[in-house]
This record gives sequence, structure tokens and C-alpha cells, in this order.
Amino acid sequence: MNGLLFQLQTFILTGLTGIAAGFIFHYYQLTIKKARIGKYFLYIMDLIWWIFILLMVFAAMLLINQGEIRFYIILTLLAGVIVYFHYFSARLARLVEQGASGTIFIIASFSRIAGFLPYWLKKMLAARKKSPPPPPQA
Repeated sequence: MNGLLFQLQTFILTGLTGIAAGFIFHYYQLTIKKARIGKYFLYIMDLIWWIFILLMVFAAMLLINQGEIRFYIILTLLAGVIVYFHYFSARLARLVEQGASGTIFIIASFSRIAGFLPYWLKKMLAARKKSPPPPPQA
């Protein structure tokens, strides 16, 4: 009976991991859509997203069932993503959209600050570096 409970626990936790992956994918999709980024930067962002999801699922599998990957684990992850998009995505759409807008606002603010910083630094250095005084007249 103990083996059956472990498999049931593994099944449920893997399904919750799939739901979390679906939520993160939904958030990522809305963020990319709202940010309207370029094609090449999108490739980089997709690569980063996939690496993040793989690391998240790998860490979850290590915690849930010591890293054993079986066919039903992959099906349960997929089922969790499907459950998220079927039942939760419409209910959480407003929250995810606000999160995506907030993320874009924060990144845009940091990029404006980062763009202004070299200009400000150059201006401050120019103000400190005054021209030498004129030579004394005899």
C-alpha cells in the first residue's frame, strides 16, 4: 500500500508542477506579446524560457521522486499544462496580464535608467573637470 501512496503523491505533485509550468508559459506568452520584442531577441528569450522550465521540472522531479522519469510522469506534466489552460487560464488571465504589464514596466524603467546613467556620468565628469584658469597677466 505504501508504494501506491507514493505513486499517487508523485502523480499529484507532478500534475501541480505541470499546472505551474502552464502558468509560467501563460505569463511568458503575455509578456512577450505586450513587449513587442524583435525576432532575434525573441529567440534568445525562448531559449532562456526553455532552460528555466527544464531546470524547474528537473528540480521538481528530484524533490518529488528522486529524479525518476517514467512515461506517466511526462503524461502527467502534459496533463497539468492542459488542466491549467482549460480551467485556470481564463480565471487568472487578468492577474497574469497585470503581472506581465508590471514586468514590462519594471524592465523599461531599468533600461531608461541604464540609458540615462552614462549621460549623467559624462555630464558630472565634465562639470568637475573645469577648464584651467587663465595665465596671470603681467
